[in-house]
Amino acid sequence: MFKKLAVIALSLLLITNISLMANASEIKLENNESTMSIDTIRKELEPYQEVIDKINAEYGSSIGISEENLEKVYNNVINMSLSDFENNVRTHYLEALNFQKQSQNKVQSQKIVQSQEDTAFEGREKGLKPKTGLQSIRETISQTAEVGNATIWMDSVVFSPYGYAGTYIYSQIIDYGSMYSTVHNYFSATSATHSLSSDKKTCTVALKGKLMSPEGYDLLVSQNVTVYFFAN
Repeated sequence: MFKKLAVIALSLLLITNISLMANASEIKLENNESTMSIDTIRKELEPYQEVIDKINAEYGSSIGISEENLEKVYNNVINMSLSDFENNVRTHYLEALNFQKQSQNKVQSQKIVQSQEDTAFEGREKGLKPKTGLQSIRETISQTAEVGNATIWMDSVVFSPYGYAGTYIYSQIIDYGSMYSTVHNYFSATSATHSLSSDKKTCTVALKGKLMSPEGYDLLVSQNVTVYFFAN
């Protein structure tokens, strides 16, 4: 009986050791993948960079791989053949040029009311007279506009002395920014400013950034987008 127990205990010990060795091997592999040096990644991407250089020379473009996205690009393209990668870059770049043309047009927005508050009439001090049966309204709203697979958003407070369309003005700009999906080419904003028209009915948000491919390389490294939000 003692011998049987000893054999069972030894077997369990061997199984445990084998399991630990397997787990240690897996951990080592994961650590090797996550700690691949930037220099190694850059070296692996050299053939792909040569493809980019070739396309840049042909189009006069400035497609590139930024330092912060080296690992992302590596993970997304390393299994592509060079010919597939070339087709990928050409396709995305031509799409980017179409975006560049569209972004020069005025981009309007849609409005979502977050909260609404009836207020005492505030227009009288400016000599405005509310129509009979109408009351002033102050609203906190969110507005969005779609630009290059990115959503440009702005939160604000608008006010109307009458409460009907066409009489609203911006009384406060709370915040604004951009969100994007990485499924297609997308606009990534790096900075943004806003300005109000003299009548406070229009808020212009000017964004600077770049257009990027879903794989993570830069397509248009200096891109300006202007969005016009209307108080309505």
